[in-house]
Amino acid sequence: MKKLVLLLLVLAPLSANAVVVQYGSNQYNVTTVFTSYDANGALLRSTVWWGSGSLAQAFANAIGSALGNNINPPGSGSSYGAYFAYNNDVDIRAWDLSGGGTVDRDDRRYFAVSSLVTSQVPEPGTLMLLGAGLIGLGVLRRRRAA
Repeated sequence: MKKLVLLLLVLAPLSANAVVVQYGSNQYNVTTVFTSYDANGALLRSTVWWGSGSLAQAFANAIGSALGNNINPPGSGSSYGAYFAYNNDVDIRAWDLSGGGTVDRDDRRYFAVSSLVTSQVPEPGTLMLLGAGLIGLGVLRRRRAA
């Protein structure tokens, strides 16, 4: 079994109930959404842990209660944190703070969702063009002065 290494970088909220997690060479914003699989299946399937129960468990364990102890299911008086859904065979299979389990496809719950953190990198070509233009202007000015 592959060894999964998750490093929880920031526990402080980025926005309401969000954390940044390093997995491999990528960083992910992880937050919660109150929805059902039937209403937002595409969003739940877009998570980095979709399709891997062990990865969903690793994210759930690494994040712990940093996303908040949302009440799942609502009105039950129990606090399990967000569900990390990873499969939708018949019911939704998910991990939470109490362990693994299933959720009905149409039940509205707090689910964890992830998005890739991207950073803007300046293009070296743009800087080279600017430099070449400035050198060209300098050469042109020297020719006119001579």
